[in-house]
Amino acid sequence: MFSRGRRRYSSLGRRKKKKSVSPWTILVAVPVVLLGLEVVARLGSGYFEGQDDQLSQEAIAYSLKFVDDDQNVYQGLDNRGELLAQKAIATGYELVGSQESEFFSLNEQGFRDEEPLPVAKPQDEIRVFILGNSTAFGRGAQTNQETIAAFLEQRLQNRVQDQRQSPGTYRPDVFPFFPPTRNRLAQLPAKIREGNYRVVNVAVPGYSSGNELAQLALKILPYQPDLIVLLNGYEDLLLPSDQAATEIPKLAEFAKNPDAYFHQYLKESFRNKAEQSALMRAVFALTSPRKANQGGEVFSIRERNTTGLAQQLPNSDAEFQERLGRYQDNLAQMVGLCGAAQIPLLVALQPEITGRPEAQLDPAEAAIRQQLGDNYTEKMTTYYPQFAETLQQLAQDFPNNLEFIDFYRLDNQFPTPTFIDPIHINAAANEVMAEQLYGAIANLPKMQIIPENFFLD
Repeated sequence: MFSRGRRRYSSLGRRKKKKSVSPWTILVAVPVVLLGLEVVARLGSGYFEGQDDQLSQEAIAYSLKFVDDDQNVYQGLDNRGELLAQKAIATGYELVGSQESEFFSLNEQGFRDEEPLPVAKPQDEIRVFILGNSTAFGRGAQTNQETIAAFLEQRLQNRVQDQRQSPGTYRPDVFPFFPPTRNRLAQLPAKIREGNYRVVNVAVPGYSSGNELAQLALKILPYQPDLIVLLNGYEDLLLPSDQAATEIPKLAEFAKNPDAYFHQYLKESFRNKAEQSALMRAVFALTSPRKANQGGEVFSIRERNTTGLAQQLPNSDAEFQERLGRYQDNLAQMVGLCGAAQIPLLVALQPEITGRPEAQLDPAEAAIRQQLGDNYTEKMTTYYPQFAETLQQLAQDFPNNLEFIDFYRLDNQFPTPTFIDPIHINAAANEVMAEQLYGAIANLPKMQIIPENFFLD
């Protein structure tokens, strides 16, 4: 009996003994579990990637990815963008030709246009070129047809058609000598030059006036433009005075400091690998605090994200005067180039959200302005209007060669909402801007048909 009790105790001890797990089982189980979690994360990606992430996808589509002549990316730079650009000796960088995304298409010259632009201009073609940065390029437009250039081209074409169909509503081609009749006809709108208007969008995200000056002189003038429209100002206000133009970010810095380049390369490589995993994106979404959209995230030169927009604005009046003087000098040279070629120049100061009265902002726009902060708003409202004053003075100094439009102070014709971020506007606002540019173009004497006998001694 005593021995049977020991056997029962021994049997109980064997049942409590835990079975060890084979290391091979762990090696197989870990990747299987991770694979399962990755599948679950991908199935639930719609939950983690909401509307804000879709907007960031659009921002990435419009962000520059710098590549070399063989279209290999520069290692160490932020390469998440989809708009390819490459180094150019004259202009700093330029867009790669013949590229397309769901938001835009570029022709073989790198212009935002579906058709190539031959250097030789057809006899009946009237060419209008729009230069500028990402606002002029059309950041925020879902297609090429929603850009300022496209709306402006359609408006000019409609005007020519209306002149042909209803000639009596415009000044006649020949004026009579009878003064009362002359006075009455002079009140009618002038006809604009007849022909096939082609508005070419040659804007490049990130360009400042230094880039645009070189682009105009070396890239655009050979195409025999009939009119130049320049939409800029904001990039010049943010660009430090020791830089003549916007350059590919960090290339010079990496050339001087190979160690910094290597560490940046490792960091970017790890991040790119991590972002390919839906599981990692889900982990980041669950563990990272919700970050409000910052104005810098919309810019095409992504290194600006490391510094707030307020910090990129001038930190002193002396620094501001240097930046303003650089802008004024570049604009004066462009006026000279266009004047020598007898090409009218229409300069527009691009929109910026602090120029819109707060009462006209919708909740999303008000949130953008609040996120920018008081320091940004104070600097912008102090400095940016002085760019408008400079352009106004240039227009007075060159009345026959320069026309100026101030889009910083937007009027009530612009829709609510207008802004999708501090400087980029939606398609409806693009159309309004195109309409106002059209009005200015129609009033340019060099773009009008001057009737015979209109001027009498």
